[in-house]
Amino acid sequence: MNYEKNYYDYINYVKTLNRKRGDGNYYERHHIKPKSIFPELAKDKDNLVLLTAREHFLAHYLLCKIYSEGKEHFQMLCAFQRMTKNTSKVNNLLYMNSRLFEKMKTELVEQRR
Repeated sequence: MNYEKNYYDYINYVKTLNRKRGDGNYYERHHIKPKSIFPELAKDKDNLVLLTAREHFLAHYLLCKIYSEGKEHFQMLCAFQRMTKNTSKVNNLLYMNSRLFEKMKTELVEQRR
């Protein structure tokens, strides 16, 4: 599966929706090119998109698949793990599939060794 193509196709689709904060929907700001890997793009507005919480979760999952080796993979696993902690602004809840969490957590621990 071409995770990178899927990721950018979806990001480009979401950009066409012209989402705006305050339209009655809950969105999270997402850096298209991860700021931990591309710090020079951290403040670039063209590198930002508004995603629903589920879309944001899936985007970070895909980023873990895209950056599947070395330091970048570790950075993406850390970012994904931070998302799974109880930090959501919506009723302080965030759903995490147990199999997915176990897989990502196991990979993170392996990367730290």
